[in-house]
Amino acid sequence: MSIEPRTLMSNPALSLADLAGPDYVQAVCHARALLEGAPLDALQAIATEKVELAPAWYRRRIDDLLPHIGRKVCDGLPRSALGAGTAAFNQATDTRAAPLSALGFVRIGEDGRAYLIAKSEHYHASLGHGFPGYKLLDNARRLGIDNPTHNNTRGHITRLLEQELVRAANGIAPGDEVRLSEVLASTGPHVLNRVINLETGSLAAEAALKMVLARFFRLEETSPEPPYQGRIPVLPSVREAERRVETARHEQRSVFEVGGLVALATLTALPRGFLWAGRSAGVAARRTGDVFVETILEHYAGTLEEIRRQGLPRWWLGQFRPYLAAAAGHFSPERKGSWTQRLLNQARRR
Repeated sequence: MSIEPRTLMSNPALSLADLAGPDYVQAVCHARALLEGAPLDALQAIATEKVELAPAWYRRRIDDLLPHIGRKVCDGLPRSALGAGTAAFNQATDTRAAPLSALGFVRIGEDGRAYLIAKSEHYHASLGHGFPGYKLLDNARRLGIDNPTHNNTRGHITRLLEQELVRAANGIAPGDEVRLSEVLASTGPHVLNRVINLETGSLAAEAALKMVLARFFRLEETSPEPPYQGRIPVLPSVREAERRVETARHEQRSVFEVGGLVALATLTALPRGFLWAGRSAGVAARRTGDVFVETILEHYAGTLEEIRRQGLPRWWLGQFRPYLAAAAGHFSPERKGSWTQRLLNQARRR
């Protein structure tokens, strides 16, 4: 059995000047010297201080903590705040593992036990708790670097990160500023060169919805005319797509087969006289100005549930029996020939 060689942690050392650029930190130092009345050279020393990201003491200590994983290492906190969460949230809460303190990949819970952060732990799983590189944030605070992220006042560091995200998304090598400038300036389709900088997922979802609706409706009186004004926006549900895949797997059918049958059943279930408006994103029904998108999605979801409950063959037979009977009626001897049949008969007599 071969044993792979150990991967040793590297220990890069970086300063604020390395990360944000010397011109930026120089401008920051001059601004702070004026605001605070501090000596310029003292502020410049903070801006150029090299901070070790994985110093030897840090690596050594987290290795020493490994034998303590799963063991009670201190008294802990027998009585802690109850909080004011919902019933469901409280049911999922485990205060025993709630952190008292943490370092690297080890945290000590309120029960005094040492835990290994083998799950997500937000961003700590990759960097570890108490990441030594966070000293750079302390230095930034000492220089008075603020953190405004509103779209019209976001700072140099935020905009620099946006550029680096574009660089990574397009596979542009570090230092290739010419290629990065070309991608950033591109107005062509399917080019990943724009970043909407929002701090939380809920804000990002709200912004995405507003961006979609702005293509159909005027959000303000001064807004430009939307490119798709007068059309009906349809937002596909990710959950419904997951249900379609689950149902197809359950019935051992392809997603295309199940999706086609459900779509046909949904269309035939709507009342007559509806005006249909459709594009590649989806289809919606409208009557007297009302949009029935919600009704369509509810029927779609209900149909998937019925397929799983009854089984596809039984559901299919119940749905399409009237159409099968109508089709069979075309071949009845009592039925007069269709227009197509009469045309063929005339051709044969000739």
